[in-house]
Order: sequence, then structure tokens, then C-alpha cells
Amino acid sequence: MSPVSYPVAWQREAGPRLVGSATVDGDGLTLVGREVGTRHAEEHLALDGGAVERVELRRSAALPSLSAVHDGRPVVIELLTGGWGAAHHLADALARPLRAPSQAASAQVRTVAIAARIRSGRRAELEEILARGVPAELDRDDVRCDEIALGDDDVVIVLTAPGTSLRVLAESGLGLGGTIATPRVLTQTFSWRRGAGVRPAATG
Repeated sequence: MSPVSYPVAWQREAGPRLVGSATVDGDGLTLVGREVGTRHAEEHLALDGGAVERVELRRSAALPSLSAVHDGRPVVIELLTGGWGAAHHLADALARPLRAPSQAASAQVRTVAIAARIRSGRRAELEEILARGVPAELDRDDVRCDEIALGDDDVVIVLTAPGTSLRVLAESGLGLGGTIATPRVLTQTFSWRRGAGVRPAATG
């Protein structure tokens, strides 16, 4: 697959904010950028996924962004275009080696429920979002939203997707406009058929 690039701004530790690009190539990213308003030379930073300790999407930022710890040093990447889809692509590229030991299990498609608290005063906004239809992040090629139940203070979303996608979605706020907090996968389910009794379903 050919490398894919996105316009980004990025910063390493307390260094300057650089504007340039992030290119996904294999298990990692190549960052290129220059500090705006200066004549400093263009800087390059190769982020090897194998040296990444943690990757997180940052919903509280003004722009879709992610943070990572690479070789023990934090890096923040902001997406100038491409939205959350591009942010997910960059995060997935960096996180791929992190999940390699359990890749088969993580890639297994399963149906789970995710519960979350509705932020104070934002239930009406959440209801409006859901009334418009399934959010784009819950209607991708690898994700199917089966059902959403809305209570006074909580929401429960039933999704069918690979384990890796479920984890990323839970960490990124499920495309619900920041209206929810502390999303969590309910780790135990029960299923039964009439006359067969109740049995715990497999958990992951």
C-alpha cells in the first residue's frame, strides 16, 4: 500500500509547534514540519511504532489530535485536515505494534455493550445527535451500531466490531460530540435460548 500523508501540526515535549505533514508508512509515521514565522530548517521525526509506549486520541483539543509517548518522550499531533478519520488512521498506525502479541484476539469481531455517563446538561444535545441517525464513527466498514439506549444519566451502545476498533472508539468518545464521559466496555454478557438455560458468553 502506498504511503498516505496528512497535513498536521506537531510538537515534541516542550519544543516548538511545527507545521507540515504526517506520512503513514508501515508500522509508524514520518513527521515533517517547520516552525511558522521562522527561517529554521525543516525538521523530520520518524516515529517507529515499535518504540511507542502509548497512543491516545485527544477529544478535548481544538483540532482532532492524538498524543503518543515515543522513546520515552511525548509527541502531540494535530490534524489540520482530514478530521477524526485521519486521526484514527494515524493512531492505528502507531498502535499496531502495541497490539501485535494479541492481534488475533483483537481482530476478532464481537458484539459488546459500551456504557457511558451523559455529561451534565448535555442530554438534549445527545438526543439531537442520535435523532439525526447513526454517527459516522459508528457506521464504518468495520463497525456496526446495533442499538443505542438512552437513559436520564447514562447511555448504552451495542456495537459489533473488531476488538481493536472497539477500544479506539471507547477512548475517542464514540463520535457523540463530547456529550458523554467515562465510556467503558461491559466485559461480561449472558445469552440464552428458550429451553437451553442461561450461559455466560465468551468475554475478552
